[in-house]
Parts: sequence; structure tokens; C-alpha cells
Amino acid sequence: MQQEGAEKCVDFDDLAKVIIFRQNLMVASETVEPWLAAQVEEYVQNALNDPDGEIGIIFYRAIVSKNAIQGKQEIDIDFHLISQKRFGDEEKNKLKTSYLNRLMLSSNNIVTLKSERVIEIVKEEKREPVFHHVDSEEVPGYSKINGGNFITKFFHYWLIIPPVQWRFFDLVYQLYTFDIMHFGFVSKFVHFFTIPANVIFSMSFLAQFSIFGNSSEELFMLNASTIFLLFLSIMYMTASFVWRCWEWGVATSAVLFVCWMGGNMWYWTFMVEGNSWYNPTYLWANPIIWSYLASIVQAGSHMCSPQLPPYITGVDHWESLPAFFCQKSTSAEQFVKRLCFRFMAILSYPTLSTAVSWFSWPHLIGIEVFYILGGIGFKPKFFQDLLRVAEKEERSGNAGLHITHVRPSDVIDSCTPFKSESYQLLGNEICTIDMPVDKD
Repeated sequence: MQQEGAEKCVDFDDLAKVIIFRQNLMVASETVEPWLAAQVEEYVQNALNDPDGEIGIIFYRAIVSKNAIQGKQEIDIDFHLISQKRFGDEEKNKLKTSYLNRLMLSSNNIVTLKSERVIEIVKEEKREPVFHHVDSEEVPGYSKINGGNFITKFFHYWLIIPPVQWRFFDLVYQLYTFDIMHFGFVSKFVHFFTIPANVIFSMSFLAQFSIFGNSSEELFMLNASTIFLLFLSIMYMTASFVWRCWEWGVATSAVLFVCWMGGNMWYWTFMVEGNSWYNPTYLWANPIIWSYLASIVQAGSHMCSPQLPPYITGVDHWESLPAFFCQKSTSAEQFVKRLCFRFMAILSYPTLSTAVSWFSWPHLIGIEVFYILGGIGFKPKFFQDLLRVAEKEERSGNAGLHITHVRPSDVIDSCTPFKSESYQLLGNEICTIDMPVDKD
């Protein structure tokens, strides 16, 4: 097996496969005592979450099974690798010398390592980021939407992740949610065009509101678009100094300035004296119409993602497009409720979803700039750590939407050890331990 460090970037061809690293543990007794099951659970969680920073984030799931063979017990642990290219002999040795040794010592040599091998299974030519097995009996409903009253439930249904709209200074949270909510190439690609377009058209609309100077011949002019440009530039520069990446603040301010200049040029080119932009003479030059078109294209790009987020489908987990639109109902209640949520989703697309795509650009334009900077080598360690956590969440089967980060180092700390109350080692049963999912 090719030996490569845990810091190597993911090869996306590798992500088309499900890669399993199997450890086979031999138990020198006829039964697995509860204390021993707890020790095995602790080992699995340590390997998944790497709380001591020994091996890095290289697994996204662990499946534990127990078999009885000739009066002895065998425990198979199938660790699902994010990428085989990030798991070499060095990482395997670190796993054994740290977390596995603890298990061996704590079990007083009752457990011995029988074998280890990497099993590579080709799953599909194009990997879907989220593997969630839909329960055909599940009934969507109002109670599945987060919130204690109608207003909070409405905002969760409409905005999916309401806090992202006001947690402007939480850079990691903004980057994480942007990655989680835009699976695949098409959605991100479309956003990288429609977000700047919305900035330009919004600036063009705001340019009509003059503070002083309302003629292109005047030397000094100040309008609402200039005020908004200064406000956003101050906000991004402040955030960049908080996160110690002032280059990002400068780059974002420069992009905003170019978009502001383009918006004002649009305004002064197509304006008609005495007519406002919301009642223009030239309808085809109205920035409101163009902003709506850019926003509806941006909202529609989410349909190219393989999964729909919670709440919009009436369930509390991600659901595939075919499951949401084409799944056959098994009961009258399920048929009626799923039909209602389908109707609301279709109705929301040109209205609520398009509105979100428009008014989200002030906090998305900076995240887009950071992604571009990250792609050309800006803050590589920070950016790679963030993408790996997002990738691990996506592949966990039900990515968390409300994970809170405070410092850049918390990107890794988001995968804190997860305690499963239902974890057991029972004969002829398989227990799956996935990434922790925030149900907030």
C-alpha cells in the first residue's frame, strides 16, 4: 500500500470508492463482558475522532460486529476511510501504538489483534456525498421541523440554517455551512457567478438613492451603494483581523469595490431622469429583474445536489431527490403529507428560496473570495482541515447543520468523541457508529 502522510489532499477519484480498513480482534473468552464492550467502544470513538491528535481525521464511520468461533469471540471493526491515499503505514502504526495499545492494556491482554487488512470496494463511478438510507415507512410532518412555535419553524423551513444569516464574524461556521449546503461541482460553480452578479445589481439599485450629488457631472457624489460598500468593507476588514487573515479582508473589499463600480456604471448608463429603478423606462435594464433572474438560477442550482437538506422535505435528515419526489407512499397519511411538502417546495422555489439567494450575498461574497484564495494556496492547513471535516460530515450519512465553531482550531475539535447510548456488542448483530450529528 502506498505510504502517504495524513496531510495529503484527497484525490477525488478515490472518493468514488468505499474503502474499509478492517481490524479483527480475538477475545480470549466465551463472552464479551459489558466492561470490555465499553473499552472497545472507547477505542472505536478515539480512532474516529482522534481527540489526542495522533492520527488525524481519516475515518468517517465504524461498523462493529461480533462472531462466535469455536468457543471464542471475534470482534470485527470496519473503519471506513475518507481516502486510502491519506492512510498509510505511518497512520496505521500510530493507530496501534496509541489508541489500540490502550485497549490492549485496559483489557489485561484479554483482547489480541488477530489481523488487519484494507478492503477496497468500488461503490459507484460517481460518489454521492451523503449516504442516507430512506425509511419507506417514515411520515414527514410539521413536528420534524426544528423550532418550538410556528414562527421559528417557518424560519427553519425557509432559511434551513437561520444563524448563518447573522453570524457574520464566525468565519469557520460560514465556510462549513457553505460547503455542506453546496454539494458537488454544479452548485458551487453557479454560485461563483450569480453571487457577484447579485452584488452588482444590488449596488445598481442602491445607487438611485442619493445622499448628496445626483448628477454625473458633479465632482462629489454619495449614494446608498457607497454607504453599503463602506459598511461591508469595514465588516470584512474587522473579521479578517479577528481571524488573523487580513489578506482575505483586503481581497474581499477589492471585489466589493469592483462590483460597486460595475453597479454604478450600470446605473449611470441606463438611468432615465425622473424615473426610479423600481419604475424604469427601460424595463430590460432594471437591475431588480436581473437580480431576480440571477437569484432564481442560484436557487435552482441546489437541485443539482444529490440531497435535499432537512426541513424542506418535512423530515429531520437529508433526503435524496428521487426519494423526495418519486418515493411511493405506504399509507394515506404519508401520501398526503409528502404531497403537501412537495407542493410547498415547488411553490417556495421561485419565492422564498429565490429571496434567500438574493439577500444572502453580503455574507456569501466573502466566503466565495476565501474559497478562491484557498484554492490558490491561502492558509492551506486551515483550509484543508475545514474541507476534511466537511467531507467527513457529508459522508457520515446525515451532515450536521448547526455545528458551532469559535476558533480555527475548533475545525478539528468539531469531531469530539461521541457516546452512543445504544451501543452494544450482541451475538449476530452489527452496530454502526457514525459521525456525531448535531440535532440542535
